[in-house]
Amino acid sequence: MNGNVYFIELKIIKNNRIILQKSQIAWHIKYDRSNGISFFLASSPKERCLFLFEGGKALEFQGSRIEDIEYLVRGSIKDVVAYLQERCCKNVTLPSAGEGRGGGSPCDLAT
Repeated sequence: MNGNVYFIELKIIKNNRIILQKSQIAWHIKYDRSNGISFFLASSPKERCLFLFEGGKALEFQGSRIEDIEYLVRGSIKDVVAYLQERCCKNVTLPSAGEGRGGGSPCDLAT
């Protein structure tokens, strides 16, 4: 990644919300203010859809309904990796067939 560090924190969507601990919010905001780049990658166990959010905006989406949060990507693991490749990680590769939960399947969540 060209010597740069990026963090992606994995979260599960429960009751249509992402719940963060105060320490998680504080860490991502502090890291963002230090010009660091971090993300939250959220998934619902019931749906085959991933959401990628900016870590520095953690306070804005704490406890909000998933459909009310501004996301960077909504889709499969391939969509997320494509975004990350373009944004910051030119050498990230897609998982092989069968790897990762999304596996490139279309997003099943209703709009």
